[in-house]
Amino acid sequence: MGWSCAADASRTMEKWVAACRAVTGSSNVFKIGDKFFFFESSNREHRDGAITGAIFWMLKGPGDGPARKVGSFKIRGDGSVAKAPSFLRAAS
Repeated sequence: MGWSCAADASRTMEKWVAACRAVTGSSNVFKIGDKFFFFESSNREHRDGAITGAIFWMLKGPGDGPARKVGSFKIRGDGSVAKAPSFLRAAS
């Protein structure tokens, strides 16, 4: 069984995925400056249909190297972005 979110929040997440694929070829990896990051959605369901998760910095660039959690994100149920890095905000 999976989790659910609001349709508008899902559409914003789809924009993020498309932007990441266009830049890095991966659905959740993005680049800011010369650093690579990725996002992971939590499996928590929110009453308002929001999507939340964590942002990680890939310490050695894209690949199987170590990563460090550097923040979080939130897409509100209405699809607006409450918190996210600049790349993801711009993709919204």
